Amino acid sequence: MKIKEVIVVEGEHDRRAVEQAVEADVEITGGFALTASLLERLRKLQDVRGLILFTDPDFTGEVIRRTCARKIPGVKHAYLPRQEAMKKNDVGIENASPAAIRHALTLLHTESYQAKVTYAAADLLQLGLIGRQESARLRQSTGDRLGIGYANGKSFLKRLNRYAIPPEQLAAAAALALAAETAE
Repeated sequence: MKIKEVIVVEGEHDRRAVEQAVEADVEITGGFALTASLLERLRKLQDVRGLILFTDPDFTGEVIRRTCARKIPGVKHAYLPRQEAMKKNDVGIENASPAAIRHALTLLHTESYQAKVTYAAADLLQLGLIGRQESARLRQSTGDRLGIGYANGKSFLKRLNRYAIPPEQLAAAAALALAAETAE
């Protein structure tokens, strides 16, 4: 699988895992070390080739993702499900299988601030994604199916709107998540 955009990851181990899974150029942020020169280099790469933010599914990864997305508009986002990134107590892209990495890189989203779809908390409540005991698990499963990752209710709502997820796609993913939940 060849990817034309440059993939942005946090560290060297993440880079190696991505390079084993796909044919792509990979840039490293060095964790929180988002220097002005790194951001400028990433901006130039975005202009020429495009960027895919592919950070670890943890707090640090989300901070890096938000910072890069705020400073470099139009980047694409790939999310790896947390369970695919776990090895013992370590969370990271480097722990994922090549198949999991390839799959995550097929579910790309670009932020859209002119979205035609706008969700409200009532929509999440109706789908059981908030307000129930099992809502966190349903959001995780739904987010994994949509390729937008896990988030709390408020952040999940923001992602749905930011990535302009179509209502029928959200409903289908939530229904599959609920069916899987009740089958357990």
